[in-house]
Amino acid sequence: MNRKSRRTAAKQLRTADVKGTDENSVALLLNQAVAAAQAGNWLDAEKILNHLLAVDPDHAEAAHMMGMAMSSTGRTIEGVEFLKKATALKPNEALYWNNLATSYTAARMLAEAVDAARKAVTLEPGYAMAWVRLGDALSDIRDFAHACDAYQRYTTLAGAEPAVQKQIANCLINLGRLEEAEECLKALRASLPGDIETLGNLGAVLVARHKYAEALPCLEAATAADRKKYSAAFNYARALEGTGQTDLAIQWLRRATAVDHRSDDAWLMLADLLLKVGQIDEALVSAKRAHALRPSSTAAGDLLRRIDAARSPGTAPSAVKAPPTMWDFHLGDGATGPDLPVGGIEVTFDQGATNGRNVAATPAKAPAAAKADKPQTGGEPHIVDLTVLKIG
Repeated sequence: MNRKSRRTAAKQLRTADVKGTDENSVALLLNQAVAAAQAGNWLDAEKILNHLLAVDPDHAEAAHMMGMAMSSTGRTIEGVEFLKKATALKPNEALYWNNLATSYTAARMLAEAVDAARKAVTLEPGYAMAWVRLGDALSDIRDFAHACDAYQRYTTLAGAEPAVQKQIANCLINLGRLEEAEECLKALRASLPGDIETLGNLGAVLVARHKYAEALPCLEAATAADRKKYSAAFNYARALEGTGQTDLAIQWLRRATAVDHRSDDAWLMLADLLLKVGQIDEALVSAKRAHALRPSSTAAGDLLRRIDAARSPGTAPSAVKAPPTMWDFHLGDGATGPDLPVGGIEVTFDQGATNGRNVAATPAKAPAAAKADKPQTGGEPHIVDLTVLKIG
């Protein structure tokens, strides 16, 4: 584009001369908008794009760029609308669908983001970054299996990018494939030995696999870099406990609960360790906190009962009651029943029974020879109240 064309385009932009903007000017102005966007000057880019859309409201690239400008400056819903317009004008443009997926994600329209990203990789299977966008969108809806596949596809196309390898490891952890996650994170540690995120995640995986001694140096580095990160503090405490360092584990659990006071797991573990070392009152406070955060937790309930027993040694927990004594009766079937207590069992019924059900029973009278003020021995019959017994 020669100098005259550039001067003409600049003049048209200053004066909002829509009618005088020809095809050459449009191309030049679009290039200027792209350059401004790449430099992060979104306001300048938006001014140019507004002019272009006034010249041609159906200019697909101008609509696409305007959508990106708005999404990048916090106006995600407006950005989505411009990007949807761009995909409608050029439905086979994979770039537009990929950026629409990004804008959908920013607007927390997660299902729509997945659909747009799928469209991008369907149109252009070799579009490596679109596979990353699809993986991110699938991770957002917690479809970690398919997200992992998408990230692996990127790796096949573009190589082992550390940021993508971290995402793969995250998917593997969430899928419970801890052995594969460990292998992936150890490969990352070899290429990025000082990466704190990698060390923290590797330490967490090693703890989950009960490799406490191996986890310790990873988590020591992670906690040294950021003492206020809950996951590092909690997993470090677990590793310390796993290697028999209970007192130090308690210190880090206290730190973990201070960082995230709503973590019932940390409160529960802290209560358990405090009980083990005999700090019963503090254990009770932590256990109550865990139970309040997760009332349905069986572990928290059991721990509270253990603490109650420790506070009152030699007494049974109040919640446990002795079961009632039950007798097995054989009535009127002619079969031989169980051995009766000495003196037998005497059962009498009132006359007002209805259809043989819910009969009222009255205590049998003691033999006439018995005296009320002297308990009988030996031959006194045992009397059973069958008021609530249903027969038939």
